[in-house]
Amino acid sequence: MNVEELKGLSFSLNPVTLELLTLQPDWPPVLEPNWSMEPSANKSRVRLRIEGRVQGVFFRVSAAEQGTRIGVTGWVKNLSDGSVEVVAEGEKKALDALIAWCHQGPPRARVERVQVEREEFKNEFRNFSVRGDW
Repeated sequence: MNVEELKGLSFSLNPVTLELLTLQPDWPPVLEPNWSMEPSANKSRVRLRIEGRVQGVFFRVSAAEQGTRIGVTGWVKNLSDGSVEVVAEGEKKALDALIAWCHQGPPRARVERVQVEREEFKNEFRNFSVRGDW
Protein backbone atom coordinates (compact mmCIF):
# COMPACT_ATOMS: atom_id res chain seq x y z
CA MET A 1 0.00 0.00 0.00
CA ASN A 2 1.46 3.37 -0.96
CA VAL A 3 0.93 6.81 0.60
CA GLU A 4 -1.82 7.77 -1.83
CA GLU A 5 -3.79 4.63 -0.97
CA LEU A 6 -3.48 5.45 2.74
CA LYS A 7 -5.15 8.84 2.36
CA GLY A 8 -8.76 8.74 3.52
CA LEU A 9 -8.24 5.67 5.69
CA SER A 10 -8.26 5.72 9.46
CA PHE A 11 -6.26 3.47 11.72
CA SER A 12 -6.79 2.22 15.25
CA LEU A 13 -5.06 -0.17 17.62
CA ASN A 14 -7.04 -3.13 18.89
CA PRO A 15 -6.20 -3.09 22.64
CA VAL A 16 -7.02 -6.76 23.12
CA THR A 17 -4.73 -8.23 20.50
CA LEU A 18 -2.50 -5.20 19.84
CA GLU A 19 -3.13 -5.51 16.12
CA LEU A 20 -3.20 -2.51 13.85
CA LEU A 21 -6.63 -2.32 12.28
CA THR A 22 -7.28 -0.51 9.01
CA LEU A 23 -10.77 0.91 8.84
CA GLN A 24 -11.93 1.83 5.38
CA PRO A 25 -14.39 4.75 5.15
CA ASP A 26 -17.22 2.64 3.74
CA TRP A 27 -17.05 -0.04 6.44
CA PRO A 28 -19.84 -0.13 9.03
CA PRO A 29 -18.85 1.35 12.42
CA VAL A 30 -19.31 -1.98 14.23
CA LEU A 31 -17.90 -5.15 12.72
CA GLU A 32 -18.56 -8.66 13.97
CA PRO A 33 -15.26 -10.59 13.93
CA ASN A 34 -15.20 -13.61 11.65
CA TRP A 35 -11.94 -15.39 12.42
CA SER A 36 -12.82 -18.58 10.58
CA MET A 37 -15.07 -19.67 7.78
CA GLU A 38 -16.13 -22.84 9.60
CA PRO A 39 -19.87 -23.41 9.95
CA SER A 40 -21.15 -22.69 13.44
CA ALA A 41 -23.77 -25.48 13.64
CA ASN A 42 -21.74 -27.43 16.21
CA LYS A 43 -20.55 -24.33 18.02
CA SER A 44 -22.01 -22.56 20.99
CA ARG A 45 -21.24 -20.04 23.70
CA VAL A 46 -21.54 -20.37 27.46
CA ARG A 47 -21.40 -17.94 30.35
CA LEU A 48 -20.43 -19.56 33.64
CA ARG A 49 -20.43 -18.26 37.18
CA ILE A 50 -18.39 -20.40 39.53
CA GLU A 51 -18.92 -19.99 43.27
CA GLY A 52 -17.00 -21.29 46.26
CA ARG A 53 -13.32 -20.97 47.11
CA VAL A 54 -12.33 -20.00 43.58
CA GLN A 55 -10.24 -16.84 44.00
CA GLY A 56 -6.63 -16.94 45.10
CA VAL A 57 -6.31 -20.59 44.04
CA PHE A 58 -5.13 -20.11 40.42
CA PHE A 59 -8.63 -20.74 39.07
CA ARG A 60 -8.40 -18.11 36.32
CA VAL A 61 -5.01 -19.19 34.99
CA SER A 62 -5.96 -22.86 35.19
CA ALA A 63 -9.29 -22.25 33.42
CA ALA A 64 -7.54 -20.34 30.62
CA GLU A 65 -5.00 -23.14 30.23
CA GLN A 66 -7.79 -25.73 30.19
CA GLY A 67 -9.80 -23.74 27.65
CA THR A 68 -6.79 -23.35 25.38
CA ARG A 69 -5.91 -27.04 25.72
CA ILE A 70 -9.38 -28.20 24.65
CA GLY A 71 -9.68 -25.63 21.87
CA VAL A 72 -12.22 -23.11 23.11
CA THR A 73 -11.84 -19.34 23.15
CA GLY A 74 -13.06 -16.69 25.56
CA TRP A 75 -12.08 -15.19 28.89
CA VAL A 76 -12.17 -15.71 32.64
CA LYS A 77 -12.25 -13.08 35.39
CA ASN A 78 -12.79 -12.64 39.12
CA LEU A 79 -15.99 -10.98 40.27
CA SER A 80 -16.22 -8.65 43.27
CA ASP A 81 -18.48 -11.09 45.17
CA GLY A 82 -15.74 -13.74 45.27
CA SER A 83 -16.98 -15.81 42.35
CA VAL A 84 -15.38 -16.30 38.92
CA GLU A 85 -17.01 -15.65 35.54
CA VAL A 86 -16.14 -17.49 32.34
CA VAL A 87 -17.38 -16.71 28.85
CA ALA A 88 -16.33 -19.29 26.29
CA GLU A 89 -17.08 -20.24 22.69
CA GLY A 90 -16.31 -23.35 20.71
CA GLU A 91 -17.47 -26.83 19.82
CA LYS A 92 -20.32 -27.96 22.06
CA LYS A 93 -18.41 -31.06 23.24
CA ALA A 94 -15.40 -28.95 24.17
CA LEU A 95 -17.61 -26.50 26.07
CA ASP A 96 -19.17 -29.41 27.95
CA ALA A 97 -15.65 -30.54 28.90
CA LEU A 98 -14.83 -27.02 30.15
CA ILE A 99 -18.04 -26.94 32.19
CA ALA A 100 -17.17 -30.31 33.73
CA TRP A 101 -13.68 -29.05 34.56
CA CYS A 102 -15.15 -25.91 36.20
CA HIS A 103 -17.18 -28.10 38.57
CA GLN A 104 -13.85 -29.23 40.04
CA GLY A 105 -11.34 -26.51 39.14
CA PRO A 106 -7.67 -26.56 40.09
CA PRO A 107 -6.48 -28.58 43.12
CA ARG A 108 -6.78 -25.77 45.72
CA ALA A 109 -10.29 -24.72 44.62
CA ARG A 110 -13.47 -25.77 46.39
CA VAL A 111 -16.27 -25.32 43.88
CA GLU A 112 -19.71 -25.12 45.47
CA ARG A 113 -21.84 -24.13 42.49
CA VAL A 114 -21.54 -23.59 38.73
CA GLN A 115 -24.26 -21.59 36.99
CA VAL A 116 -24.43 -22.23 33.24
CA GLU A 117 -26.10 -19.96 30.69
CA ARG A 118 -26.02 -21.09 27.08
CA GLU A 119 -25.86 -18.33 24.51
CA GLU A 120 -25.70 -17.98 20.75
CA PHE A 121 -22.28 -18.47 19.17
CA LYS A 122 -20.81 -15.09 18.18
CA ASN A 123 -17.28 -16.03 17.04
CA GLU A 124 -16.04 -13.15 19.17
CA PHE A 125 -12.68 -14.38 20.50
CA ARG A 126 -9.34 -15.45 19.04
CA ASN A 127 -7.87 -17.01 22.19
CA PHE A 128 -8.64 -17.71 25.84
CA SER A 129 -7.52 -14.92 28.14
CA VAL A 130 -7.43 -13.99 31.80
CA ARG A 131 -9.03 -10.66 32.54
CA GLY A 132 -8.10 -8.51 35.51
CA ASP A 133 -9.91 -8.42 38.79
CA TRP A 134 -13.36 -6.83 38.82
